[in-house]
Amino acid sequence: KNINVKSAYLHLVSDTLSSVVVLIGGVFIYFFRVYWIDPLFTVIIGLYILYESFGILKQSTNILMQSTPSHLDIGQVKGAIEELEQVGDCHHIHLWQLNDREIHFEAHVRVGEDFRVSEAEALSNRIKQILEERFGVSHATLQFEYDSCKARGYDCL
Repeated sequence: KNINVKSAYLHLVSDTLSSVVVLIGGVFIYFFRVYWIDPLFTVIIGLYILYESFGILKQSTNILMQSTPSHLDIGQVKGAIEELEQVGDCHHIHLWQLNDREIHFEAHVRVGEDFRVSEAEALSNRIKQILEERFGVSHATLQFEYDSCKARGYDCL
């Protein structure tokens, strides 16, 4: 699951595979005079390394670009938050992967009634628990709003 371990594993496997294939190729060339086997094995190993590296490169690029993790659906995350009774809606959502283990989330959460800070903290903890348990989110920043969209003259939905 760790991208660094995957890269190191691919490196070791490709080195091992190359060494074994060089020995096999040397035997074929020495005993059977099959000289074309060396470039054939080289191409096969190269294609294997390219194929395996593509996934690692794609994952690392998505992390660097702070893309939404491909296994998460923002609509499902939004829906899970909006299932809570106190929540009117959830908008201005940002969901990204900081590295291969940490998923971060931030959003505005409009509540249906004017809460005290202690009540908002309890709701925040409940939302963070849902995000961690159901979606693997390791860090969440929530901004609570009460009737703020209408005050600004636009609809948050």
